Amino acid sequence: MIRISNPFWRTCLLLPVIALLGACQSPGNEPDTEAWVAHLETRTENGFTRCESPRPEMCTMIYQPVCGLVEDDKACLEPPCSPFQYRTLGNSCSACGLDEVVGHVDDECPDDLGTPET
Repeated sequence: MIRISNPFWRTCLLLPVIALLGACQSPGNEPDTEAWVAHLETRTENGFTRCESPRPEMCTMIYQPVCGLVEDDKACLEPPCSPFQYRTLGNSCSACGLDEVVGHVDDECPDDLGTPET
């Protein structure tokens, strides 16, 4: 085993490794939120409402279902993986109270909603 005792050379050897690891986090892998929003608006014929900050902390329990666009941050085990999913939620306030919800349209999600890729 080679021992590198000089900190300068140790740093020089680590820089390429750090650069290669940083390349794996390219911004080109960002999910296309707008494609999912457009798909939801087209399939449900309702206008999309984006959740804004600050998020609500208390909501009524009135059931007025909305179809929410939810970020799916689970680890991808088998490609293809979707960065989002559509989920029926109790009402607009409770939907936007969840950090993972991007926004919603009125009414329940249709069973055949699919994804923008299909």
